[in-house]
Amino acid sequence: MESLQTQRRTEKEKSSQRVRVVRMTHEDKILSSVLQLQEHSYPETLHEERTVFQAMLQSFSKGCFALEVDGALAGYAFCFPARRRAPKKLNTSHVYTPSGQEDCLYLHDLVVHEKFRGRGFAEKLLAQVEQLAKELSFNWLCLTAVMGADTFWSKKGFHTLFKLHYSSADSFDSYMEKALFPVLQN
Repeated sequence: MESLQTQRRTEKEKSSQRVRVVRMTHEDKILSSVLQLQEHSYPETLHEERTVFQAMLQSFSKGCFALEVDGALAGYAFCFPARRRAPKKLNTSHVYTPSGQEDCLYLHDLVVHEKFRGRGFAEKLLAQVEQLAKELSFNWLCLTAVMGADTFWSKKGFHTLFKLHYSSADSFDSYMEKALFPVLQN
């Protein structure tokens, strides 16, 4: 059993960590770290290739966020404008091509390394995504929850619209959305 002194020291170390959310740019050398975190966080069937992340960085870099703890990548979020109720396919580099028909910001992926979970870091990333959606005058945030994450997203105000085979033909995932302004409920 951990002593009270050890617990206090651990809490002090956590509180002294430098945490920040920054926008990635296509010049960043961060993609190798993103791919490593993806491998650590998801089963192989959900792994996306480097070209997918490169395409998101090149086509909509303002929707690519890195969560850094003491200068190291601890999480990330990738989002881009999209059409509501039109889930994006996994592992395609054609994730975002502006059409003028976009009516939501689609949160393609949000990951926090397991050793940093439970500290509000996912909320920091989500706050940046929501702020971007509002800056772009989108009323909706949409996503596809995989691996049972719909429970987590429900706590963040998202509602399941429908189930779909997204991550594999053997499981159902949830297409979810959140109204950024409460009066817009469906």
